[in-house]
Amino acid sequence: MNRWGGGRRASLTSSLYPPLRFLLSPWPWRAVLYVASTVVVGGMVLVFAVPLLVAMAVPGWRDVLARTVVSAEVSRLAVIEPATATSWRVGGRGNASAPPVRHAAYALVVAAVLAPVAAVVLVAGVVVTTTLLAAPLLVRSDPISVFTLQVTTLSAALWLPALALPTIVVVLYACAAVAVTNSALAHTVPLRSAAELEVEVDRLHTSRTDLLDAFDIERTRIEGMLHDGVQHRLVAVGLSIGLAEQSAVDDRTRELLRTAHRQVDESMRELRRTIRGILPQALTESGLVAAVEDLLGELPVDVTLNLPSDFRPPPRIEQVSYFVISEAITNSIKHAHATNLSITAIATGSMWTLAVSDDGIGGADPKSGRGLVGLSHRVDALGGTISVSSPPGGGTTVEMRCPIRD
Repeated sequence: MNRWGGGRRASLTSSLYPPLRFLLSPWPWRAVLYVASTVVVGGMVLVFAVPLLVAMAVPGWRDVLARTVVSAEVSRLAVIEPATATSWRVGGRGNASAPPVRHAAYALVVAAVLAPVAAVVLVAGVVVTTTLLAAPLLVRSDPISVFTLQVTTLSAALWLPALALPTIVVVLYACAAVAVTNSALAHTVPLRSAAELEVEVDRLHTSRTDLLDAFDIERTRIEGMLHDGVQHRLVAVGLSIGLAEQSAVDDRTRELLRTAHRQVDESMRELRRTIRGILPQALTESGLVAAVEDLLGELPVDVTLNLPSDFRPPPRIEQVSYFVISEAITNSIKHAHATNLSITAIATGSMWTLAVSDDGIGGADPKSGRGLVGLSHRVDALGGTISVSSPPGGGTTVEMRCPIRD
């Protein structure tokens, strides 16, 4: 927690109120520093306007100038608005073929426009404050004017230094107003053009699709190795132990072999559950209905199954749907102590909707376990959503919705 800003992303804007906290914090002086730098930058822009315009017209010089200006503006924004500075740093970075020219142009134009205002605020603040503090000394030689007041006597000038403090407060808030205005304008600069955003979205979508494809291929490979390799070897071991058990000549050896055979059978069942959790063979060969029916075969609860038998969704939707069903069933039996389950799926137009409901104790927190959180990421990758409704004592419903795409 930041002491002055009230949060981890403190900023000048969020620190303006309450006034006492603002005035006792570093933010007023950050605002003064920012306004002073605006005067310097704006003055340089006005003085070197012609060379800057020439540089912006030459591609090679324009790129270098743009990156230099953006880097300087990011440093200035970081003094008062770290979040805006970060967005400029990311959005204004551009790439080798598209330097952040619009950010540089904005920084130069705004600095030039705000520089006179910033200069007036600073100069007026310094002059008025200095005059008020030095009034008892200045009035001895000549009358002085403060705002609309004409002070000619020492007795009248003695109370003027007391006005210096409220004047400083006004100047600090004026500097803050200039800085916040500049920051607000900077926040409106589009980080990317529409074309750049579209390209970035397409790139991210392609990257996510490729990543999911790679995961699916690896999952299929692991499932094949376990099913065709390890499982077959366990079957062979079980047969060998069974033959040895029949050929045993004494009861002790026969009992040891019987125990070993039972352990192999348990290992086989555990392996099948593992394979089913990775990628059930029934799912890839026969579809979602067959895979879910196979999953329900060992459940100690009553299940109402209503899946479309005349429609098979795309493989990726099938896989995610299967794992949503599997996770929901596991949670219902293990945590909700449910005795009845209902699994329903329907394809309406271009939308796939799947719902798994139980009559358990409810009160489930979808964020407390990794299972549904991980599945929500996979559903999100399909462009869909997953929701959990679980009022205490009212059972739990897990619903998945996603568009049907080939």
